[in-house]
Amino acid sequence: MTEAILEETATAKFVYQTFGPFKLTSRDDLSSQTIAGDFWDELDDKHPGLRADIGVYLFAVQATKKSALTPWYVGKTEDSFERRFRNHRKLFEKLLNKNGSVVLFLMARSRRHSKKFMGARKDLPSNDVLETMLIERCLHLNPKLFNEDKTRYVKGLVVPGFRGKPRGKPNDSARQMKQMLGSSAH
Repeated sequence: MTEAILEETATAKFVYQTFGPFKLTSRDDLSSQTIAGDFWDELDDKHPGLRADIGVYLFAVQATKKSALTPWYVGKTEDSFERRFRNHRKLFEKLLNKNGSVVLFLMARSRRHSKKFMGARKDLPSNDVLETMLIERCLHLNPKLFNEDKTRYVKGLVVPGFRGKPRGKPNDSARQMKQMLGSSAH
């Protein structure tokens, strides 16, 4: 690790650890407590405490062994990953009926200055921000993302010079802002 990366990590306030991809079978309906037990027990053997952590998660599908992963759902939990998935019965019905392999990524929030995971916590702004950032990025990769709430804001947001296509010709302010932000601005 370079000194710059070490320094950046040491001063970071909102650190997440990424785990996965965990491949799910067509029987791995993690909303079912009975079925999910084996999945969470195996995960706990490799990553103790992760099932009870909070953070953000992403479900993706790989259509063939050679194809790229396609994101289908981004979510967050402020209780625990295990408990949150119990509320996703309809999501698992949709995901597990997709052609291909369903995989799961977990981004677990770490405690500050520690590798230990953060337990249940209400209204954690970093979770909300990370979820929104991932939804925006995943929408670029898959406009059919299952998320509904935040996608309507991300899809509908128009800021001339930054995002979306404004009505009419962009004014000078929008052109200058787009120039400043570079080619990523719409």
